[in-house]
Amino acid sequence: MPWTLHSAEERAAEAPRSFFIPAAELRRSLSVGDTVKLIFHLERDDGEVAVERMWVETVETDPYVGLLRNEPHLGGVIAYGDRVPFAAEHVCGYAYSAAELGYDPDTPCFLLQRVAEAEDPPALLLRTEGGDWEAHAREETPAELEDADRVLAWTLGYLTDRFPQTEAPVREASADDDEAETWWEWQAGRYVRVDDR
Repeated sequence: MPWTLHSAEERAAEAPRSFFIPAAELRRSLSVGDTVKLIFHLERDDGEVAVERMWVETVETDPYVGLLRNEPHLGGVIAYGDRVPFAAEHVCGYAYSAAELGYDPDTPCFLLQRVAEAEDPPALLLRTEGGDWEAHAREETPAELEDADRVLAWTLGYLTDRFPQTEAPVREASADDDEAETWWEWQAGRYVRVDDR
């Protein structure tokens, strides 16, 4: 076969702090019409090889079969609309709508690399007046905040995949019409809104 699928479960197990996949319960209970992201290994007859993440719309569920909803960068192997049999282990992303999530997953979020790599959720979350987000450690130095190599530009979707605990304040802020700067602090296993930072 000129293409195969990578196991997202194996990749997540190899890099749990940087490779996030949807919960097993979701991956094992897809419905017709759900759109998921899979990792394709493509190999063309001329020897050209590529690994591409592409979206597939689920059209059958027992077992899973989808229709490719991307045009691959490497042509001549698989095409838009082709049938793709897959399993729950292959699913590396799920196309939630902003309405389903309760927030826009493409909203920018900035954080230090050490915050991203920590075991625990960020100690502090900030929604700026402009509507962007920041995730902070309790102690940060001006030097590291000014070092572009230490500051990551994520999205809210990536933040909430990495730290599911952050979804509650993100949803709360999205439902709040007040666009003022707002802080949340991680306290005793949950985020608490704080107004005196």
